[in-house]
Amino acid sequence: MKTVQEKYAFNKSEIKILRELVRGERSLYDLRKFLSFGPSLLSYNLKKLLDKGLIRENTRGFRKYVQYSDSKHASLLKNLLLVYYHIDWENLLVGKGLYILFQIISGFENSFYGVAKATFWRYLRRFRTHGILQQKVKKYEISPRFSILADFLNEYQLFFIKRIAEGLSSEAVILWHRGFEFLVRVPKTVKVTSKKFHPTATSLFSSLGLPIFSEYNILFYSDRKRSIKIEDAALHTLLIEQKNVRYVIYTLLLLHKHKEKIDMEYLKSEAQKYDLVVQITGMLSFIETHLRQGELPLPTWTEFEAKAREYGVTV
Repeated sequence: MKTVQEKYAFNKSEIKILRELVRGERSLYDLRKFLSFGPSLLSYNLKKLLDKGLIRENTRGFRKYVQYSDSKHASLLKNLLLVYYHIDWENLLVGKGLYILFQIISGFENSFYGVAKATFWRYLRRFRTHGILQQKVKKYEISPRFSILADFLNEYQLFFIKRIAEGLSSEAVILWHRGFEFLVRVPKTVKVTSKKFHPTATSLFSSLGLPIFSEYNILFYSDRKRSIKIEDAALHTLLIEQKNVRYVIYTLLLLHKHKEKIDMEYLKSEAQKYDLVVQITGMLSFIETHLRQGELPLPTWTEFEAKAREYGVTV
């Protein structure tokens, strides 16, 4: 079975086809003629582009025509190739190039998974030569000049995330996503077979001694995670709806009940990846001092004590 990375990746032939379609609708005959592609090579790559939601085909008379689809990510890519037609995208968006760009827009570029250092630096030089990437406080980001590239990458990611979630259930609701990791809510009747989906957040609470039940399951999709720890479940609960006091209280109950088991270093390290450091730090301080911290969505200590009694947590 193909990985997500293999499904979204481009090869040079696909980029050449997409470049040609920037000029407008083309017949299969014209594409073969202008690109010097044989019928089987063209058919193979068109199928891949159709699967990526980037093109659509229609038949008029005895001829089949191809053009960009109406999807948002297709429109953004078309504009990118049109505005920056002079750039050799055939050497930038192929191989690991697209994967590296996805990591950069997701903020994970300091821990590339499955990319050799030599490969990373080779692509980095290419991107910087064209002014696509800039360095900012020990991190790389896409230059504002290429904001359309960042917009395309974000929409393209979301297209595949939705496809993965819908493959699990037509009733799947994406609660949060970053890169190709996401939280999804599905009915409890949905059978999950993929090892990349992990029960998390409130779906784990009953097994962790908190009698909180729901008609839905919360799942975390990731290539990076192999299992879900208590710290992960706490952070994922916050990600469901960060400013919702109910989920904050649930997280506080979990952290307080298992405070002797919590790996604080791991908790704060993972919180950094989800932009939850301030909230987690404030919640930990709340547990110790019983005082609200700044503008964080926290209950009063009296409210928290009442909820703790309700769920059998000693505070």
